Amino acid sequence: MLAENKGPNAGNFRSQMSHDEPGWNAQPSRIRRILLVDPDEPVSSLLLDALDGQEGLQLLITSSGREALSIARAQTVDIIITELMLQDISGSEICRCLKSDPLTSHIKVIVLTVLADRENRRQALDAGADLFFTKPVSLAALLGAIKQL
Repeated sequence: MLAENKGPNAGNFRSQMSHDEPGWNAQPSRIRRILLVDPDEPVSSLLLDALDGQEGLQLLITSSGREALSIARAQTVDIIITELMLQDISGSEICRCLKSDPLTSHIKVIVLTVLADRENRRQALDAGADLFFTKPVSLAALLGAIKQL
């Protein structure tokens, strides 16, 4: 299932972040497309609600790792946020596939997972993940990471 954020609030800024914060860019130069890959519908819905209408962001959602790879190859995607535990392929495998393909190696990958142990963190980072967060994550930390990538 792929969902695209085209709600009535698209383009409106709704955030816990203030326009006065350092580094805040009220008028981004282009839309950044973020692909969320998570089989946990409540998590996907929560992130969709949190990121819905963030100025300069467009969110796509899928629960399938294979579909995520297909989307990344067919569309312009700037950042992928993925869970490690997916039904078809792992989030680490998504990282490996993206980073080894010249067409997708530029895509930044944020791992957002319930797996908090060192081994999973090491495997994800070794596979090419740019950042690693464990659930639950603060919205401010996630938005900060998105801005920095």
